[in-house]
Amino acid sequence: MDVKQIRIEPFSYQELDEETSAALFEHHLVLWEEIHPDDPPRSLDAARARWAALPPFLRTYGWMVRQPDGQVLASAALFMLDMAENRHLAQAELEVDPAWRRQGLAWRLARLLLEAARDENRRLIIFSTNDRTDGGGAFARRLGAQPGMTTHTNQLDLCELDRGLLERWQDSGRERAADFDLGLWDGRYPEEDLEAITELTRVMNSAPTGDLDVEEFNYTPEQIREIEEQQLSGGRKRWTMYARERQSGRFAGYTVLILDPARSQIILQGDTGVLPEYRNRGLGRWLKAAMLDKVLSEWPEGRFVRTGNADSNAPMLRINQQLGFRPYMAETIWQLPVSDGLAALP
Repeated sequence: MDVKQIRIEPFSYQELDEETSAALFEHHLVLWEEIHPDDPPRSLDAARARWAALPPFLRTYGWMVRQPDGQVLASAALFMLDMAENRHLAQAELEVDPAWRRQGLAWRLARLLLEAARDENRRLIIFSTNDRTDGGGAFARRLGAQPGMTTHTNQLDLCELDRGLLERWQDSGRERAADFDLGLWDGRYPEEDLEAITELTRVMNSAPTGDLDVEEFNYTPEQIREIEEQQLSGGRKRWTMYARERQSGRFAGYTVLILDPARSQIILQGDTGVLPEYRNRGLGRWLKAAMLDKVLSEWPEGRFVRTGNADSNAPMLRINQQLGFRPYMAETIWQLPVSDGLAALP
């Protein structure tokens, strides 16, 4: 087939019909299995649920390259947050089936991404590549993108977890932070605490961002609810362990896990953060240890915990390495001025 004659179709994740969503899922699955060859299978129903639950404040554009038989060969998507902050940037994804790479499809999709960002007055595009997908970094450089931050997905094998370490960290936390209690939100956050929880999540703005040109993310309570719907879509569960100062009632820190009963072996570690004024009292280790203790006792089918860490986030890396997390996949987050990308197009 002459790739120059292939049509590129626009799509919206929130408005996919059954046939198109199935074709797009199969395409994404090929790319997922390239990166995660040993993982349990993913399901179409779960993917549809997550696409339908994308937060309303996240606007998207999508394009797919399809053969006449409906097979998707490549896809691209542009995501833009409708918030007060970060109105200068958009996040992009671009995936090409391994069998169809180096035939110009990525360049055609990149043009659509860049033109859409320009038309939306977004001057910067951020995207990521990994060390398991061939050619991503080289293509990013040819577009004129620059590395903004290097990160890793790190993985903990629960079969190798030192349970004695968990006990020691919890004992130390109770001693060093004796005026704090730990608690758990299983699933949705309680309405009476939503404002305080929203404020607590802003601690993640203190995480490293490398050289990325990004502003702080200050989500509203309504947006936290919308993110929650997406996290819990497709039957997934969320456990949030928090530390609360007993006298003031103020939340001091938290850690989040996402669990999927359909893929119970893989547990996703989300945010972990402690407010600056409460650091150096063992709360981070206490929270992580208590959460892993809960996993061992209440999610016995779990085998691996995965988390993303900036390579420059020394405090969190130190905790994770002590727990036994090891590099699983290297990733680079790139930033591309839209004007530079448009100038680089063939």
